[in-house]
Amino acid sequence: MPAPLARGHAAEIQQALVISDTSAYEEYGHPLVLAREIADADRTSRSRLWWLIILAGAGSPLVGAALVVTAQSWGNLTILVAVVLMLGSLVTPIAGWSRRPWVQQR
Repeated sequence: MPAPLARGHAAEIQQALVISDTSAYEEYGHPLVLAREIADADRTSRSRLWWLIILAGAGSPLVGAALVVTAQSWGNLTILVAVVLMLGSLVTPIAGWSRRPWVQQR
C-alpha cells in the first residue's frame, strides 16, 4: 500500500477516535486485523501479495527440482522427486489463477 494512502487511512481513524469516546481496540479490533482489512481494500496491495504467493509457490519447487537434478544426491529417487517438484510448481499458478485479486469481486 502506498505510504500516502496509509497515512490518509491513519488520519481518518485518528479523527474518528477523537470524535468517539471508545478506544481504538474497541472501535476497530486488533490492529493487525485492521491493517489487513485496509490492505485488502487496496487493489495494488492484493496484486503484490498474489504475485508474491505465485512466485514463491512456483519458484520454490523449481529450485528444489533443479538442486535435486544437478546434485544427483538422491540416487534413483532423483527423477521422481524432480517430477513431483515440477508438478508442484505448475499447480500453484493454475490454482492461483482463479484467485487473481483484479478479477475477484469484493
